Amino acid sequence: MKVGFLFAGQYRPYEITLFQKSLKNLVKGLDYSIFSFCWRETGKSLTTNKDNLAIRKLPNIEKEINNMFEGFNLKSYEFANFEEFKKNLSVEHKEILNSKKFHSGT
Repeated sequence: MKVGFLFAGQYRPYEITLFQKSLKNLVKGLDYSIFSFCWRETGKSLTTNKDNLAIRKLPNIEKEINNMFEGFNLKSYEFANFEEFKKNLSVEHKEILNSKKFHSGT
């Protein structure tokens, strides 16, 4: 059986060695492929706290992704600017993002 792993969302600066040891444990004995989609920005959460937007653009997100998955079966990756992503949301999803009825991390 083939297994696919998707790492998506905001890139978090983890200790690469620890991440890779954990990933190695996870994929041990599996026929797997890895896919990644993340924001170009990193830092504290982008949406869970409206007052906590201490983010910074990663100057070389491609290098970061390739370093994280070095030695693993990374099939493809993409990244996007968070503000562009929000701009391109459907009307329904913008309502959810901006609603007071939903937790901001929804």
